[in-house]
Amino acid sequence: MRIAAPALVPALLVSSLLLSCTATHERADASPRAFVDAWHAASCERALRCEFAERSEPPSACHPTARASLDARIDAVARGDARFDGARAVECVEGLERAACGDTQVLAAVRRACDGVLEGALRAGDRCDPTDAESDLCAPGLGCAAGSDCARCAPGGGPREPCVGPSLSCEEGLRCLIVPVDPESGGLLCGRLREPGERCSDTDFCESGVEGHRHSCQDGVCTPVTRLPLGAECVWVRDQCEEGAHCGASNVCEPVGWLGDRCDASHPCLLSLRCEEGECTSEDPTRACYLDSQCPPSAPWCISARCSSDPAGARCDAGAPPGESCPGDLTCSMGIHCIRTVADGEPCSTRFGARCGEHARCLDERCVAIARPGAACASSAVCPTGFSCDAGECAPLPSLGDACEDVCLLGECRDGRCVRSPEGAACDAPDDCEGSCIVSTCQPPASEGEPCGAAGRCAAPLECLVDADGSASCAVPAC
Repeated sequence: MRIAAPALVPALLVSSLLLSCTATHERADASPRAFVDAWHAASCERALRCEFAERSEPPSACHPTARASLDARIDAVARGDARFDGARAVECVEGLERAACGDTQVLAAVRRACDGVLEGALRAGDRCDPTDAESDLCAPGLGCAAGSDCARCAPGGGPREPCVGPSLSCEEGLRCLIVPVDPESGGLLCGRLREPGERCSDTDFCESGVEGHRHSCQDGVCTPVTRLPLGAECVWVRDQCEEGAHCGASNVCEPVGWLGDRCDASHPCLLSLRCEEGECTSEDPTRACYLDSQCPPSAPWCISARCSSDPAGARCDAGAPPGESCPGDLTCSMGIHCIRTVADGEPCSTRFGARCGEHARCLDERCVAIARPGAACASSAVCPTGFSCDAGECAPLPSLGDACEDVCLLGECRDGRCVRSPEGAACDAPDDCEGSCIVSTCQPPASEGEPCGAAGRCAAPLECLVDADGSASCAVPAC
């Protein structure tokens, strides 16, 4: 049997869409539509408030299209193809409003509540739509599978099996997780998440091993760790390795390149060193450092391969007691660097060291306030991502299919309409392209038999289907 695969592997990111806040005019549990209204308002407010700490979340949460998939599920509830959970609706919206910016542990629980508000209700054997995660309305534990018959709801993946269908479904009690495995599965397998101190195994993963940096499975128990040593297994989406190491392509901590070391795309150099003609180089080798211990007392912190007297940007340990991880008023950001929060109008850094606070963005190395949708915009207030300053107000960019004059939310403006960009065009995200976006350049759609899913879209009328071994390729749909 072949299984319909997500057009973009981050269907885990359906849950990602669930981020941001504000109190609403109607209780979120009053009705499905009241929930979607509340969720969209909460998502937008959180995106504005927490842009400095949650850049990996959907960048256009305030845009009207951000709620389109949930609006479709309102209609599914009316048909009986989905269920509405009012208690989870309240938990979702209140969690978005209250969770501190960048608190990945709390947000993981909030996303789970949000994911369960409008769940599919189709039973095993029912016909389903395998187009994408939003249209997969199979009940929890089931995924939309496409085989010799038309797509139907089928059991989700079991422990350490590939996640099933466009919604990346697993058996009841399991979740689709990003884990360090062989590349054929795309790193997405079904398993359980365990809390710190609980037992863990090949199928029971530690919560912080996916969402944060503080715990990993050691001797069968989820145990606190600071940094993983060289040779340790790591998660490729989170650099959890000790100073001077990175999580390599084989999901093992490997040393980064130092001055004179060989380098390439898979073997990076230390921050601020450059990879030139396959060798790590520095503008000023005499000022370069590798560890704090290599720096003099007058500039004791090694930051971006430079000794500095300012600790902003220094490595830190999020598991250390308050006040011990970073000096002074600096805070440990994401368990990686000591950060100083600066006010609007003050100098900032888009990398690390000095970051803007809530409702602000670092633009041209200065903190600028972020205006709300529909609000006035100027040099002192920039628009949210997905919006442009039109006649002095923040207006949403046109989306795919809309009339346009210049810039679109996705793709490009061609002949007065927003369309996906063709091969060779510049891109920022997979949805920008007719095919895939690789190294900021659009690639052509995949042909029959070619890889798809995370790799990109298939050429019409092909669909992206997953074999029993978890590998995705383009094929003619059964129906």
